[in-house]
Order: sequence, then C-alpha cells, then structure tokens
Amino acid sequence: MREQFDVHPDTLSGHGAAVVALAPELEGVESEVRAQRLSPAPVSVWSELGVFSDVWTDALNAIGGALDYFGRSLADAAGSYAVADSSAAQGLSRSSSLSMGL
Repeated sequence: MREQFDVHPDTLSGHGAAVVALAPELEGVESEVRAQRLSPAPVSVWSELGVFSDVWTDALNAIGGALDYFGRSLADAAGSYAVADSSAAQGLSRSSSLSMGL
C-alpha cells in the first residue's frame, strides 16, 4: 500500500475545470429534451413519454448541478492544497533553520 502521494494542484484544478465544463453540455441536452412537445392524449405512449421526458430533464438538471459543484470543489481543493503545502514548506524551512542555528 502506498504511504506517500503526489498531489499536483495545477492538474487537480484542471480536472475540476474539465468537470465544470460538462455542466453546460448537460444544460444543452436538458433544454433539447424539455423543448420536445408531444401531442396531448389522455393515456398513451406519447403522454407517458412526456412524463418520462420531464423526469429526464429534472435528472439532467440535477446531474449538471452536481458536476458543476464537484468540479468547483476539485478546483477549490487544489487551491487549498497549494496553500497548505506552501505553509508546511515554510514551517519546515524555519524549523530546519532553527535547528542548524543550535
């Protein structure tokens, strides 16, 4: 089992941006599905398909929102990691400098 991991904030941020970029694609699909209009009928395949398309547009909307949130969270995590890594490196550098001075 690996005990050491390399995190590359730029790569992580790029992956976050790529996930965020999926959201508009899903919005386009959602709009297209929502725009489909079927002739009204009391009970038919078409009326059932209309309900089905409503469910799918809601699902696509939720997935798009989730991808947007997930992608932004990845990008935020990359930024937080970079700050924490820099802070830890500075702390280690100060600690090493003090040890050498003793």
